[in-house]
Amino acid sequence: MKKRILCFVMLVLLIALPVMDAFAATTRYIYSPNGKKVNVRHGPSEKGYAVAAQLDPGTEVKVVSRKNGWAEIVYNGSVVYVMSKYLSSNKPGASSSSDSSSSSSSSEKIRYIYSRDGKKVNAHTGPGEKGYAVATRLEPGTEVRLLSTKKGWSTIVYNGFTIYVMSKYLSANKPGSSSSSDSSSTPAVEKTRYIRSSNGKKVNVRTGPNEKGYAVAAQLEPGTEVTLISTTKKGWSKIRVNGFVVYVMSKYLTSVKP
Repeated sequence: MKKRILCFVMLVLLIALPVMDAFAATTRYIYSPNGKKVNVRHGPSEKGYAVAAQLDPGTEVKVVSRKNGWAEIVYNGSVVYVMSKYLSSNKPGASSSSDSSSSSSSSEKIRYIYSRDGKKVNAHTGPGEKGYAVATRLEPGTEVRLLSTKKGWSTIVYNGFTIYVMSKYLSANKPGSSSSSDSSSTPAVEKTRYIRSSNGKKVNVRTGPNEKGYAVAAQLEPGTEVTLISTTKKGWSKIRVNGFVVYVMSKYLTSVKP
């Protein structure tokens, strides 16, 4: 009789363990860059493990552990597995950030994905390339909402999800747009100019007309041809290069090709 009771207790504990772990686990939400349902499986691989369910974006789950790009989660009392890139720490539509130490917080601003070489830009589930999976890859020119910036990373909202991208890949200007938010700039007929450098090194161009508060958008080789849009009274020039509007110190521009 005692053996039967002991076996029963052990069985109950085994069944309850996943649920107990869930209370100690971390809450996450299903993320899908295209808005489609996400497959969760009976094991940590697409091969050899059947699909257990398809979860809607925004579904709340409990993360028990992570390994090799997969997360062990608890959903509806069952332990299943999902690729880590499909998890977000923020609920869709929530503007709050899980990074309580984030700075430069402001009212949400519209920004555009910038890519010097025209390739897609990785956006991650957290503010770092290490330890955070790639949530999605954004096309240059994609419109996002900027929440905050810290240590070279920006918290953005895209398709209702809060994700992170390196600040250098954000621009205040839509590709091909010549409009300026800098009221002190002096408009000019667009002219061809060339990057110059007294020491032959690459020149930084930024997402705004200042070295402070604006990330480096790219580093241009001396001799690179750009289009001059306008100049400011504080020694900065607004230029267009590869379809993107960026800023460079006016002293690094010349009308004569090197």
